[in-house]
Amino acid sequence: MSSLATASLSLRRSSHTHRQAVLILRRAYAVPINKKSSLEPALGTQPPQPPAPAPAPSAPTHADWLRALRSTNSLNNAKHALLRPSHPHPQPQPKSQPTPAHTQQTLNERVLEAARILHHHQSTPTPTVEHLQELHTLRAGRQLTIELPYESTPTNHRRVPIHHNHDDGVLLLAYVANMHASQPTVSLCSAFPIAVDASTLDAVEDEPVGRGALAITCAHTLTAASSTTNPASTAPEQGEGEGQPSSLALAINRDGHVYAVRTLLSSIPQSDLVLLQLSEQPVLVPSSKPAAAGGFFGKNAISFPPAPSFVRPTQGKQYPSLRTLPLSPYPPQPGETILVSSFSAWDRGSNNDDGARWGEASIVEYKDNAGREARVGTYDDLHQMDFRLLSSPSHIRPKIAGVTVPMPVMVPRGLSTDDVDDDFAKERERSTDAWALLTRSLGALSQDHPHPPPSPSQQQQNFPPQGSSGGPILSATTRAVIAVVRGSRTSVLEGHRGDGVPAEKVFEMFSLPGLAKKVLADRKKRAEGEGEGAGAAAIAAEGRELS
Repeated sequence: MSSLATASLSLRRSSHTHRQAVLILRRAYAVPINKKSSLEPALGTQPPQPPAPAPAPSAPTHADWLRALRSTNSLNNAKHALLRPSHPHPQPQPKSQPTPAHTQQTLNERVLEAARILHHHQSTPTPTVEHLQELHTLRAGRQLTIELPYESTPTNHRRVPIHHNHDDGVLLLAYVANMHASQPTVSLCSAFPIAVDASTLDAVEDEPVGRGALAITCAHTLTAASSTTNPASTAPEQGEGEGQPSSLALAINRDGHVYAVRTLLSSIPQSDLVLLQLSEQPVLVPSSKPAAAGGFFGKNAISFPPAPSFVRPTQGKQYPSLRTLPLSPYPPQPGETILVSSFSAWDRGSNNDDGARWGEASIVEYKDNAGREARVGTYDDLHQMDFRLLSSPSHIRPKIAGVTVPMPVMVPRGLSTDDVDDDFAKERERSTDAWALLTRSLGALSQDHPHPPPSPSQQQQNFPPQGSSGGPILSATTRAVIAVVRGSRTSVLEGHRGDGVPAEKVFEMFSLPGLAKKVLADRKKRAEGEGEGAGAAAIAAEGRELS
């Protein structure tokens, strides 16, 4: 019985194995489609077709175009993906012009050249920077016995010119210290002459030196220059420079005429103002004839002629006097437009154009000596005038306020406005205008600019530039001086602001209108009374000695 069970079990297993093989065989092959077309009649199946080749990557299909359209987030991205030009238009580059060798000199080298000539060949002694600093302390608050005329609305010939390259009256003031050292120290600032006749100064009370012009400037540059004097370099070597000053001060106008600073007549330390007297005639003149377009400095930038740059003036020749600027004692209201003298007109290394001499700014507010807000037309002390450079473009904007030209958008050749919507057509028109503006701007450039123009935020942070201190601030309407540049201030709350001293502080150095003669007469009577009193005291003392 065991053998029968074993045979039955083996039969079942073989039958089950046969059924599995049949299933496996049926699962391994597809259902017969056409036995006549099969490769092998026993199988009765058709082999699978080979896979279709994938499209080349360089040949986008319609699905790729649709996928690109769906994946874009905006219409501009879709246009950029579908209308990408195969060959973009090259942008024109400004042609680089060779820089002459004589333009490599810096402004300091030009000033040092004039200072060395005066230092070795001057016939009239000039005060040193240290002596000027002593006079700044001794003559603080001194009031001269002459009057400064009020010119709130100057005539046309007295208005300060700003639209051409002629002499506008602004001076470059330089303090040169350590003349006996290998590397002298040069401190630069600005100044401007005022309409005061030096011949009317009292020789005893005012202590003038000659009849030279009077100029207004800032005091902190003089103080800084005197602190840089090295005592070890003031003593010249044996047989070299004996009896010559170790430092001096000079002024240069737009035509390149050099004037020596003779003395300091008055100062107002709390307002950072000093009153200097210059030589009556220039002590040095340019060696070459100035250019007709822009004077000695040529288009508001230093254009150095071949050395030597300066020569002694012709004996007996009378040179034109310095141009004086009108002063107004009436301060403008906050919000009014003003024109601020910029030192970038003297510096060739700055990004300048023909309007680099003046920067268009707006008055923010006035402050008293305690930093509180002061109002015009009241008894408030107008100690400080804050201003800010305007962000709007102007033809008289200084070079540091360069113009930012928008770059054009690349559009494929042959693309018409019918292929795109109205928005893209307007964008193309704006890009065409920007391209034309860029082409005109590049064609108008006459000098190399290795550095890109600063951004609008950098323009305000760099204005007024260093060296502008002591320069005039004009009213945009009357072109009269209403303030003097002092510098700039930066704070977290107020940001960057320019700092100026109202012109009414300058009038404190002079007598009030109609009182100059009276003040002079009172001083003479006082001097005569002191002389008579001293004589009587001497006689009384002599009598006591005899008794």
